[in-house]
Amino acid sequence: HKAQSTKHKAQSTKHKAHWLQLALVFVLALGLKLAYVEERLKLPDVDHPVLDSLFHDQWARGLAFGDWTADQARLQSEPYFRAPLYPYFVGAVYRAFGPSPAALFRIQAILGALTVALMFQFCIMAFDRRTAWVAAILQVGYWPITYHEAERLIPALTLPLDMLFLLALALAGKTRRTRYALLAGLSAGLSAI
Repeated sequence: HKAQSTKHKAQSTKHKAHWLQLALVFVLALGLKLAYVEERLKLPDVDHPVLDSLFHDQWARGLAFGDWTADQARLQSEPYFRAPLYPYFVGAVYRAFGPSPAALFRIQAILGALTVALMFQFCIMAFDRRTAWVAAILQVGYWPITYHEAERLIPALTLPLDMLFLLALALAGKTRRTRYALLAGLSAGLSAI
């Protein structure tokens, strides 16, 4: 009985250490990403998106407030020019917090930090803890990802969905639980749209 209690305590300590590391990865990634967002929000072009960012912004405003530009009004009746999930996501954020980019970019930074944490967990499962730390550091340091999270661009939403898909797929294979397979399918489907 004493050996079993010692084993249980060791597992509990290991489990707590894992969750602390996962939380540390998330908090460090979030701190860096939010720091960038705050700097980005000070730039004069933040309220004047162009190209894809402008397209997504106008589409989202139309969805959120019925404020359709002449170019965007066709999206109400024609097939989608692009997959619609991201503009619907941005529209929901605009509806909830207003059309300022601040809330959107902060939410996208949170999703970005969550992506790093999901990838950290996936690497632990697929490889080992050292690989997970190296991957997390590389992902946080890969600036194009952080840049996209402070713009109105699709990767800010597809990357967390894709990472959730990979982790859920790995969990489904390891545990043989249907809920993880369903989560993998749902996240892959959402990423596709």
